[in-house]
Amino acid sequence: MRGPLVAAPREHEAAWQELAKTRDPADVDRLLDSKWPRSTPLLRARIAALAAFEPDPRITRTLGALAPRFTSQQYQPLQNEIVALLARAPTAAISRAVQLLGHSVYTPLYRPAERAFEQLERRSAEPALLALAAQSTTPRRALDELWAQHRAHPGDLEHRAVLADALTAANDPRGEFITAQLAIASGHGTPQLRKRANELLAAHLIAWMGPVPYYDKDAVIFERGFPVYVRCPTYTQRLVDSADAPEWTTVEELVFNHYDVGDITPLLAKLPLLRALSAAPDILQLLAKTGPHAGIRTLDLAQREWWPERTTFPDLEVLAGRWTIESDAEAKRHAETAAKLGVTIVHTNMAAERIARIVEHRRFGPPETRLSFGGVYVRAHRWCVRLRRDDATADMTWAGTRVGYDEDDQASEALAALVDAGIDSIRLVVTPRAKFPKLDATVKRLANKVTITRDGAPIIAK
Repeated sequence: MRGPLVAAPREHEAAWQELAKTRDPADVDRLLDSKWPRSTPLLRARIAALAAFEPDPRITRTLGALAPRFTSQQYQPLQNEIVALLARAPTAAISRAVQLLGHSVYTPLYRPAERAFEQLERRSAEPALLALAAQSTTPRRALDELWAQHRAHPGDLEHRAVLADALTAANDPRGEFITAQLAIASGHGTPQLRKRANELLAAHLIAWMGPVPYYDKDAVIFERGFPVYVRCPTYTQRLVDSADAPEWTTVEELVFNHYDVGDITPLLAKLPLLRALSAAPDILQLLAKTGPHAGIRTLDLAQREWWPERTTFPDLEVLAGRWTIESDAEAKRHAETAAKLGVTIVHTNMAAERIARIVEHRRFGPPETRLSFGGVYVRAHRWCVRLRRDDATADMTWAGTRVGYDEDDQASEALAALVDAGIDSIRLVVTPRAKFPKLDATVKRLANKVTITRDGAPIIAK
């Protein structure tokens, strides 16, 4: 098997087209495994190049899986070209594309090709060829059994290692990727291994996400070889149509960033490892009618406010939202409600002028209250402040990589508000490379009022 296509980023597309000109069937896998461009003209150029090959089930299978990713109006010419290529030599890939497209406006384009495939004359194969095929498919059958076991027990990491070895033996790059991410998760990752894992994911993301609809390609996170964090809109019917896709089974955190209101219970029922869910309250209220939903430990109300019933989410530990707290009475009532529910509360993007009320009334609330800002979703929040009910200390942690817009202002204002509210000891955790000049100035200004430490040592602002 020939290795992956290697070229500098700016030269990759030209190298791809140059390789495609050879029309060598032995290079088809290399072409299909290369990362697909986002540009529509480049996508169309690739499909035109693939159309020049002799009919090949590898090409139709890949394009059949790729088609459902392009459903907006701008992709009409692209979809026409994919259909034309699939119809030239109809295979089961057409039916798969129709299934994944669901209720898309492009589904009717595929119907004639699907009917052509269904009307193909079926003939019995020669016994000698069947025997030869049975011998060659034995490894594939073993792989299918391993995949079935993984889908039945998606959290079994030992089985993932076995699956990875089998995939590697079959020259499937997914095996190398799973092995690399398992090593990284166990603490044995190296910079070279992380780089290689990122390269493999970039090249195969679309194939490895299968029919998961409209996911944010820049936000999806893979761990231990499989997707664990997915962000997508709640186009309910598309989600429900894809619920049986095995790619969902390893998802641990699901974020809905745009909303239509519908019942997503059929999807959640197929996510055995789901631990965190971010959705608007109107969607969660529909879920409340079909509960209980065990296993979900974190709910993010997408910067809204709502109080779920404990019976609906029996394992709930953390509730994040943006509650409107305009008075001391509201702050006290909010803290008492959280304590009764028995969860840690996260106030998302809490304005600095309201921090004092949260701090003052935390004694009525749960053992821990948090404030987060600098992001939209719980996992994306860059800053997190942890307040304890029974003492006047706080942890203020930066979890980002690059400092975003206004985050220095937010951090310095939050620090000052905590001190003004009576917090007398703050443990600041910030990565060394992150630069917060306004926060540093605030630390220096408040040095005589509060003890601020970093990694156990007093901070000396530079």
